[in-house]
Amino acid sequence: TSGIGRHVATLLCSEYSVVICLNRSTASSPPVEEAALEHNPDVRVHNEHCDLADFASVHKAATRVARIVDSIPNATLCLLCCNAATFMDADRPTVDGYDVQMQTNFLSHALLSEMLYGHLKASIQAGQEARVVFVSSVARLFPSSPLDANYLRRANQSPASTESGCRERIWLGGNGWWGRATRYHMSKLAAVAYTMDRARDRSETVKYVVADPGIAITNLLREGSSNGMASKLWWKAFFALFGQTVPRASESVWMACTSDTVRSGDVVCPSYVTWGKPCHAL
Repeated sequence: TSGIGRHVATLLCSEYSVVICLNRSTASSPPVEEAALEHNPDVRVHNEHCDLADFASVHKAATRVARIVDSIPNATLCLLCCNAATFMDADRPTVDGYDVQMQTNFLSHALLSEMLYGHLKASIQAGQEARVVFVSSVARLFPSSPLDANYLRRANQSPASTESGCRERIWLGGNGWWGRATRYHMSKLAAVAYTMDRARDRSETVKYVVADPGIAITNLLREGSSNGMASKLWWKAFFALFGQTVPRASESVWMACTSDTVRSGDVVCPSYVTWGKPCHAL
C-alpha cells in the first residue's frame, strides 16, 4: 500500500496481466490499481486482505490467491514477492504467540510460499518460470550475530519467557534500541536462511531469490523512528546521508523479480551495501 511494495506492484502491472496484492488494509489499495492502469489498461488487480501477524489470516489469503489463479483460464502463478515488514516493533507476541517482527517479516511469508508452492510449481510444468522473492534488508548483517532459534519459537516455548511474559511480551531483548534492532535483524536473517535452503532443495523447480533494497526513506522507517528512534541525532544523520528514494531502493527488488540473469539462491543488493545500483551479492 506504500513505499517499495506499492512501487514494485505498480511496475509489475506493466509485466503481467493479473497482479494480486495482499494488504493488511485493502482500503489503501485503490491508488495502486489506479497507478497500475496507467501502465497497463488491461491489467487485472486483485486486492485481498492479509494480516501477516495472524496465521489464520495468512491461510485465508493463500486460499483466495489459489482460487483466483484457478478461476482464470490458462493462468499460472509465476511470481510471489514477499515484501511487507514491521520495523523496530515492541517485544510482544502476535495472536499466535510469536515475536511480532519474526512472524510478520518471515514466518508468514514462508507460510504463504509453502501454501502456494503447488501453484508455483504448476507454472514450471506449463513451461514458464516461477520465482519467490523474499525482501530482506541490510539489517541481516547487523547486529552481526548468528541466527538464534529462540527468536523463531512461540513465547511459551522460549526459555526466556515467563507466564506473564507469554501474555505481554516474549522477553527477547526487551524494548530498548538493541533489543528491537536484534529482533529485526533475526527476522531478516531468517528470511535469507530460508531462501538459501529452498534454493538448494528446489533448484530444479522454483527460483528462490533474496532482494535487499538498501536504506530507503519509507513509512517503515518512519514507523521505526516513532518507536524511540527519532530522538537519536545519529539515526537522523545516517539516513540523511545514505537514505534512498523509493524508486531507487525498489531497483533491487525489481531486478530480483524480473531479471533473466538472476539465479536461484542469489542475493540482489545495492552495489555500495546500503545504496547504489543493484548487483548480485551471490
